[in-house]
Amino acid sequence: MNKENKEAEYTKAAEYWKKVTADLDGMLGGLGYLHDADVEHSKMFLNDLCSEYHLPTKAALDCGCGVGRVTKSVLAEKFDQIDLVDVTERFLITSAKYLGPEVASKIGIKYCCALQNFHPLFGMYNIIWMQWVSGQLHDDDLKEFLIRCKQALLPRQGLIVLKDNISPGDSYYDQVDHSWTRCREALLEIFKEADLSIVAESKLANFPKNICEVLGKWIGRQKCCTRMGSGDYVVEFELHYVLNYDGNVVESNAMVMCDRRWFVVCHPVLGTSDCCQLAVQTRLISVHTALDVLADYELTIISDRYPNDNHRLLAEYELMNDQYTPEKSSCRKLVISGHGRPPLRFHGTVQFHLRELLHVFRPDLTVETETHNFAFTNGSEQVYANIFFLKTLDSVYFSELFERYKRGVRRDVLLNMNYDQLLIFMTALCRYGKPVLDSYNFELLLQVASELKVNKMIQLAEVYLMKSKTISLVRKIEFALQYNLMALLKRLHHQLTLQPPMTALNALHTYLHDSGESLNHMHPTVLSVLGIEEDYIIY
Repeated sequence: MNKENKEAEYTKAAEYWKKVTADLDGMLGGLGYLHDADVEHSKMFLNDLCSEYHLPTKAALDCGCGVGRVTKSVLAEKFDQIDLVDVTERFLITSAKYLGPEVASKIGIKYCCALQNFHPLFGMYNIIWMQWVSGQLHDDDLKEFLIRCKQALLPRQGLIVLKDNISPGDSYYDQVDHSWTRCREALLEIFKEADLSIVAESKLANFPKNICEVLGKWIGRQKCCTRMGSGDYVVEFELHYVLNYDGNVVESNAMVMCDRRWFVVCHPVLGTSDCCQLAVQTRLISVHTALDVLADYELTIISDRYPNDNHRLLAEYELMNDQYTPEKSSCRKLVISGHGRPPLRFHGTVQFHLRELLHVFRPDLTVETETHNFAFTNGSEQVYANIFFLKTLDSVYFSELFERYKRGVRRDVLLNMNYDQLLIFMTALCRYGKPVLDSYNFELLLQVASELKVNKMIQLAEVYLMKSKTISLVRKIEFALQYNLMALLKRLHHQLTLQPPMTALNALHTYLHDSGESLNHMHPTVLSVLGIEEDYIIY
């Protein structure tokens, strides 16, 4: 089905639900008598699930909530807070009365949004409940929504519940409410494409014979890449490559990991005859798992012509996607010269350490959507974000904007940064449904986050500086003092006390040599942290 026809079907479905009564019978298609049996089954399953998986009960999301039938009878008995999302505004308005004051006090955010357009907040929920609503989504939209739901779960502390009618034969489409009743095989295929696995399943017994069987499926975590590394890394692997460089752009042999091809590319440097550049590249091979990757890697290069002349490139916190190419300034490149004219043969290894596999939720922040409808502008151009998500980032600035948003404000002007800076900052916050920084943008992000007091981004930058192996000790101290990163400063001071006496002096000497600076440029407090007092220095 093309996009226009699909949107037309979604519009018809929304119009259908606008005419449905906002009560128990309306929610169950005139079959209100099914409520008690359904609730008993759901509560039993949920209790078993929480017990078996030691699931915390802090937050739940009720998708296609209607007036809150499942929230009131099932979720509210377990969870401290429940967020609601439904396409019909009238249901959400009526829900307060239906739920009653005690349950209503547990309601967090009410989203009026169709699920195909809804982006739940990243890492928020222990349970995401989808009951008798998955059929409202076409296959590709259901898959994409499940992927977004997966990212909205708390890591290792969350599950998705899908409870719906199952067709005993082929899937079929209902022209009345414009929904699908899928067969089991169709659902399993969608789960597979969304990279989800079923961890528990149950059939609702004693259901009327004229109604399709109802299955509750507890859908677990992603199974894309096994944790092979340790510590910070989710996947570690090694590529052994060979390159036959003839003066033109050439690619090495590749290996496939996490639905991407990984390889090394060699290309000439303009204006030179014996100089070339080598760079790491990765390309997506499956449209079903469109992941960006946050990775470290170490590239080693050996020339067959000069086997004792080795080269090495170390990269960390590289944000790698299909735009990570030698033509882009963000792609790290290693220049090889003095090896003579082509043809040349290189070989070596690339040690990859993947930190995160990132789903792209907001590929284009310049487009306004139902949920991303707050504009940030530098006066000429603007980007759009979800103010409900931004409010969770522990920022006085975003909290104040949220209060203004509730009063009808939909725009804020930031004149102290240009559009590129604004786009980089908001992309780092919103593209993946959570803040993500890399080695290229972290300094700008730390600067802007400090100005706007976005504490979660500041903490992320501080952790990055703690873990970085490529940023010098002296530069880390400068960052810690400039941005008041006390945890970082304390750790650096402790590390220095454990090192030999000359470690600090050697680090300072290396930093001054590499940066071309002198002691006159060094702040006295930085020198003091290094154990070098003013009266020690002879100019």
